[in-house]
Amino acid sequence: MLLSFGGVGGEIYLSALLMVSFYFPLPEYFRWDFYRFPVVLGAAFCFWGQVWLWQQVPRGKASIPFGSLWGEADHGDMNQLINFHDWTPGDIIGTYSTLTHLCLLAIFAVYGYTLFRQHRELFVALGRQWLP
Repeated sequence: MLLSFGGVGGEIYLSALLMVSFYFPLPEYFRWDFYRFPVVLGAAFCFWGQVWLWQQVPRGKASIPFGSLWGEADHGDMNQLINFHDWTPGDIIGTYSTLTHLCLLAIFAVYGYTLFRQHRELFVALGRQWLP
């Protein structure tokens, strides 16, 4: 079941992880100082595509992505979740929509924390100005 879930779920949480890893150093042999920019750009396109999809599916403007990229159409990840693991379409929609929201919250939290950490004195000055 985890392999079937991880197909589309991996597009969500792995791309979110790559977007969050932008601010974390990696070992020198990855040359992360250069490659993090194209990686975060590609991850952002993948992530926002999935966020958009899973915002449209509950509203009925898009359908659950049944089928498979390779092989037979009946062996896609969503098909396996429904046929072999007794998920309902409502379970799929709720799970993947919640996953996109949690990953989006994590991305905003890490980017917000990094912004605060890099510009702490600005936020302290704003706090002194606005708070009595």
